[in-house]
Amino acid sequence: MKVQEGALTSNFETYSRIEIREAEIPPEVKGFAEEKRRVLIGTLADVDDVIADRFLMEEEPTVAELQV
Repeated sequence: MKVQEGALTSNFETYSRIEIREAEIPPEVKGFAEEKRRVLIGTLADVDDVIADRFLMEEEPTVAELQV
């Protein structure tokens, strides 16, 4: 499992730009991160039918499904 860090910047051409960097989650917080991800997906399942179907079937939603 990887974590993504984002930095919000702004300039005159755009209102905002997010730069994303991926890195491995440190082992000492990996369990915590996985649990919080499950909670987040469960919360999304309350408002999104595609995520709800995946959640009920105990499948991982795709990155594309989470970004929509």
